Amino acid sequence: MSIAIRQWQEEGRLQGLVQGKAEGMAESLIRVLEARFHPLDQSVKNRIRMQSVEALETATGRALAAPTLDHVLDGFSQH
Repeated sequence: MSIAIRQWQEEGRLQGLVQGKAEGMAESLIRVLEARFHPLDQSVKNRIRMQSVEALETATGRALAAPTLDHVLDGFSQH
């Protein structure tokens, strides 16, 4: 197998790992937010699911003490 193919496979594997991490973080954040702020609209869930790992990490930290859902979602991109 050529070096280029191996590099391409490794990039794909790493991309899959990052995507899986983001999906897991998004679902965890949704569960926390629903426990604190009641069921979320589907549009809010979809917005959360579209965020980067970095944005999800920030929002998860805010979710524990934020007085409102809007305080948690501040800074999320709209996509």
